[in-house]
Amino acid sequence: MLSKLLKYEFKATGRAFLPLYGALLALAVINNLLFRIDGAGFPQTHEVSRISTAIGVLLYVLLIMAIFVLTVVVMIQRFYKNLLSEEGYLMFTLPVRTWQLISSKLIASMVWIVLSCAVTFLSIFIMAVNHGFSLSDLPRILETLSREIFQILDLNMAVIFLELFCLGIVGIAEFILVIYASIAVGQLFPHHRYLGAFGAFLAFGAINQVLTTFLTISGSVYITANEIQFTYYAGFFNMAFGLMLLYSLFWVVVCFLLTNYILSRKLNLA
Repeated sequence: MLSKLLKYEFKATGRAFLPLYGALLALAVINNLLFRIDGAGFPQTHEVSRISTAIGVLLYVLLIMAIFVLTVVVMIQRFYKNLLSEEGYLMFTLPVRTWQLISSKLIASMVWIVLSCAVTFLSIFIMAVNHGFSLSDLPRILETLSREIFQILDLNMAVIFLELFCLGIVGIAEFILVIYASIAVGQLFPHHRYLGAFGAFLAFGAINQVLTTFLTISGSVYITANEIQFTYYAGFFNMAFGLMLLYSLFWVVVCFLLTNYILSRKLNLA
């Protein structure tokens, strides 16, 4: 049933994101052409090409900002509208568990955030082609990069790269679930839902900050008191990123369970 929920979620949200992705890639191609014209330095069109290039870059930056703002807005709107508004009466009559409803929203939001980042990097790559870089250079650059990576890569570095990748994915999930948990807490206050959600978000942020500060100070004191020394910087970063990953996982679990509990036991759609 989760797969059906995901299919419905991607179909509903794709209508908002896919046109913007297409527009961003198209604008990247247009900017690439404008850069070439401006770089050619034709006296007759130099001023016009400079103005056109500046406008193109401005539109490009604004479109990127719009994509990421829309990602957050759609993420919040889909969760609140589908589960905590009048649509919730229909959603919670489906033969699915509450955690599946939350998971479908979470997975879809994570995918769109990752895709937004990927499309942004792809658009930058498109604009960079033939500006000190061309497609024919790509195999040579990848070969050189892979050779350099394998020369410096040892077990510790491999673990660090893996931890950074996992930390990025878990960090996205944490960001989304903190918002979901805040919205869920806000609906416990029927007459002040938005204010309650905002207050809950601030409270989660404050708790997170206090815990982060406490754990950082405790870790520093423990390392100093036990005279722990790291032979390589990789060992230190390995431990640090590992602890950060565990801490993010802790928040993911707490926020998911809290959201699931409220929507399962304390739901109030009135």
